[in-house]
Amino acid sequence: MTIDIACPALDIVQDELKRLHAIPGHTWRVIAALDAYRGIPAGSLCSIAKGRDPKNPEYRRILGLPLMIEIGGRRYELTEVE
Repeated sequence: MTIDIACPALDIVQDELKRLHAIPGHTWRVIAALDAYRGIPAGSLCSIAKGRDPKNPEYRRILGLPLMIEIGGRRYELTEVE
């Protein structure tokens, strides 16, 4: 079964980024320097907060999102198989 929707966890990540950015003095560069987001550029964090689903597997790993693969223009979540 294939479901082509964004992972609900992405909404949580976006809300957290927006919450951090609303704190006075927390620019995207400041947020990018936090341990939880280290390795993701400030501009990418801004785009993710505004609704972009990150395709970079390293960014997804850092954010705790499932890895995705694109086949024939459709995106699929990778899951572990026993």
